[in-house]
Amino acid sequence: AIPPLHGALLKNEQDVMMFERLAFMARRNPG
Repeated sequence: AIPPLHGALLKNEQDVMMFERLAFMARRNPG
C-alpha cells in the first residue's frame, strides 16, 4: 500500500513542475 504522504508529495511535485513552467513562460515574455 502506498502511504498517503507519498501521494501528496507526488501531487506537490507535479504542482511545482507546473508552477515552474508558468514562471518560465512569464519570464520569457514580460508584460
